Amino acid sequence: MISHLKINRITEKLLHERDFYRAPIDVFGLINRIGIELFEKPMEDCMSGFIKIEGAESLIVINKNHHVNRQRFTAAHELGHYCLHRLEEDESQLFVDESFTNGIVDKRKHVSRRVFNRNSDSASGEYDIEIEANRFAAALLMPEKLIEDYVERWEIDITSDFDIKRLSKRFDVSTQSLMLRLAAIGIGY
Repeated sequence: MISHLKINRITEKLLHERDFYRAPIDVFGLINRIGIELFEKPMEDCMSGFIKIEGAESLIVINKNHHVNRQRFTAAHELGHYCLHRLEEDESQLFVDESFTNGIVDKRKHVSRRVFNRNSDSASGEYDIEIEANRFAAALLMPEKLIEDYVERWEIDITSDFDIKRLSKRFDVSTQSLMLRLAAIGIGY
């Protein structure tokens, strides 16, 4: 399992190198700058999105029907798979964020493609790559140092619903995601 510290370092470096280190993080612009195609498509509610990696070409598809905060988190999650879990350049991969089966290997058309599917057990901590992609998404959208800066500068009281809503709006994330991130970086009650 990739540590929180390493994931934070990877996301901080990515944001600084690509000049995206400001709140709210423009995750869609970052994905574009990296050279990954991004599409919004209507999908069933159980499906948040996926990333398809074919050699040097990659594309992320997110559910157009989901709230924009969810779309942003899904896009960041899929970017996490790209940054953390890419295999050899000649191997194809498909990471699907949907509630169904576990990973399979697709060998049609003489191309080996690893397919990784999130299922209901993912949220319970069963699949390291999904946990890591979620941690990546949280660290990317809510960088630790930026969160700390805003908490200090705005004198955020994390026990205040008003302050939490104000901070979550600044980072364009849900209050639930923000509260989880605050706890993960040690800003808590």
